[in-house]
Amino acid sequence: MRLTIRSIVSVVAVSAVVVTAFAQQTNPRFYWLGRLSGGSESRALGVSENGTVVGWSLDGQGLRRAVIWYRNQQGVPGAPSALPMPQGGFQSIAYDASRGFRIDNARYSPVAVGAVQFSDGLWSAGFWAIGCWSTPYGEQCNDEIRWFSIPGLYSGYDHFARAVTHNNEYGGTPRIVGHTGDESFGGGLPFAWSGTTSQLSGSYGEAYAFGVSPEGSVIVGRVDRSPAYWLSPTQGPFPLPQNGPKAEARDASSDGNIIVGWQDTGVGTLPVQPCVWRKVNNQYFQQVLTLTGFQGKLNSVSADGKTAVGFRYRGSSSDPIRFRDAGNGQWNVDYLQQTYASLIGSGSLLFEATAISPNGRYIVGYGFNGATQRVEGFLLIVDCRIDGDVNQDGVVDDQDLLRVLFTFGSTGTRPEDLNGDGRVDDADLLVVLFNFGRRC
Repeated sequence: MRLTIRSIVSVVAVSAVVVTAFAQQTNPRFYWLGRLSGGSESRALGVSENGTVVGWSLDGQGLRRAVIWYRNQQGVPGAPSALPMPQGGFQSIAYDASRGFRIDNARYSPVAVGAVQFSDGLWSAGFWAIGCWSTPYGEQCNDEIRWFSIPGLYSGYDHFARAVTHNNEYGGTPRIVGHTGDESFGGGLPFAWSGTTSQLSGSYGEAYAFGVSPEGSVIVGRVDRSPAYWLSPTQGPFPLPQNGPKAEARDASSDGNIIVGWQDTGVGTLPVQPCVWRKVNNQYFQQVLTLTGFQGKLNSVSADGKTAVGFRYRGSSSDPIRFRDAGNGQWNVDYLQQTYASLIGSGSLLFEATAISPNGRYIVGYGFNGATQRVEGFLLIVDCRIDGDVNQDGVVDDQDLLRVLFTFGSTGTRPEDLNGDGRVDDADLLVVLFNFGRRC
C-alpha cells in the first residue's frame, strides 16, 4: 500500500492545493425538470433515496404519461423519459420511486409505482422496473424497464399503487401499497403487495393506503374520515387522534414514531391544517402545526422523522412548506419559495412540495417556471453530499484526495474516515477514487 500511496501523491502533487479546515456545507441545488416533447405541463410526485424522480407529464396529445427523471454523474437531472406503456394503455402516472427491492428470487431496480389507464377507462395498479430472476444458469434480467401489473385486485374497479418501501434492495420488508377506487369519489379499499397481494384488514365503509414507512413496517392512510395506520396487512387499522370531521395520514418515518398528514377541523375560516402524530410510550399524540393566517397539508416525511414537506394555501394558489423538528416537541417552518428564492429563478413560483427522500436530501414538487411559462416539476437538492466529498464542496476532486492522503493512518472520529470505522486507510482512499469527478 505504501507504493500506491506514494505514486498517488506524486500525481496529485502537481496540482497542489491548499487544504482548508473542514466545514459542513449543504450547497443546495435547484432544477426545473421540463416536460415531454410537445407537452404543456409536468409534475414531480416521488423521489428515491438516490435522487431519481418520478411523476407525470402531458404528452403532445395532451395525455398524461408517467415519467422518470434520471440524474447524471454530475447530479444534474436529464429530460423526462416516458415510462413504457403496456399494450392497451393510453394514460399513466407514477407516484413514488425506490432504488429497488428483492422479493424471493426476484430483484427489481429501479422501481416506480403508479397506475395505467386502459382502453376500458379503468386504472390498473403496478410498477415499472428492470426485473432480474435467479435461475439454474445464473441471474437473468430484462433488457429495459417494463411494466408489472399487481395481480389479485378486484376486477371492474380503478386501482392505484401510491407508495413503495425504500432501502429494501438487500433487506427490510419490500412492500407496495395503494387502494382501489378514487379518494375523490369514495369506495376505496386499501391493499399491500409483497410478491402477493393482500387487502388490509379492518371493517370500514371505505379506506385508503397512501404511504408506507421506508422499511415497510408501518402503512398509513385513512379509514372512512379518520386517519389510521397498519403494522402489517393483518394488523390494523389503528386510529390516530383527530380534532374535526376529517383527517388523513400520508407518510411515516422509518420507525413509525412520526406520521404526517392533515386534518379539517370544520371550524373557522382556516379549518385545514398540517398535522404530525408523534408516538410516545407506545401512544400517538397529535400536533396541529400552526401556519399563521394560512391553511396547509403535509405530504411526506424523511426517514428520521425530522423533516416534513407539504404546502400552504394562499388564496386560490399555494406554496410549499417545510417543517423541521426543533426538539422538545417543537417544529420550525420555512417557506421554500423564500428560502431558495435565489435559485428558483425570476418570475417563477413554487406551488407544492409533494415528497422528500428518505435521507432528507431531495425535495420534489411542481410550480410555475418563469423561463418557460409552464407548470413543471422541480427537484431541490437541499443537502448536497456525495460519497468521497470530504470537504463537502459538492465535488469529489484532488482536494478530497489530498485530505485522505495527508491523514492516512490517523485514528479517531474525523471527516477523512469516510466509512466510519475509526481509521483513515485504503478503504477510505478507494471511496474517493471510485467517486472521483462526481458532482452534486
